[in-house]
Amino acid sequence: MQDILRMDSPDSTAYKGIKQYLLVVAFTEEKLDGKTYRDILELYQLWDIQDKTRRVRVESQAELEEEENRKRSEELPKVVDVSLREITAQYTDSIVQFHYSIAISNKSGRKVKAISGYLQQFTATGGTVLPLSFTFKEPLLPRKTRTEVVSTLEKKISGWNRSPFSAGRSKEKVIWKLEAIDFEE
Repeated sequence: MQDILRMDSPDSTAYKGIKQYLLVVAFTEEKLDGKTYRDILELYQLWDIQDKTRRVRVESQAELEEEENRKRSEELPKVVDVSLREITAQYTDSIVQFHYSIAISNKSGRKVKAISGYLQQFTATGGTVLPLSFTFKEPLLPRKTRTEVVSTLEKKISGWNRSPFSAGRSKEKVIWKLEAIDFEE
């Protein structure tokens, strides 16, 4: 085996097979005695086929899950719409409190038990102001709209002079990303 490793390039199947086999043998109770070069290569080829099959299965599953999540993400806003109506703020010396008025509309014919998602606010320059995760557990009847006010506290950073009513406010945006809807059975 040492001669094969010295003569073959590290890219060759023989080199990879022997190296893999030696690695496995080092961590198991399997013995090298009685194994031929051909036995080792056949075993390596079997492992390689099994590994490729496993990787294809894992990649396929990941692709299916990604496609399912994408479709679900596209469908959720068609069922429940969440929109920002207004942002207000209150300031103290060390804290700013934001109040988000959010309208939640159930467009479906089913009663919604809970809604979860996150709110992302961006400044006029594209920076992130506030990422917030929310779960609304108040039931929402079919084809009805409800307004929620969500408040957050942010510690002011020294020298921070940001107001939600600043000059660049018209270029700011808030995005609601709906992640899950629970319907009542």
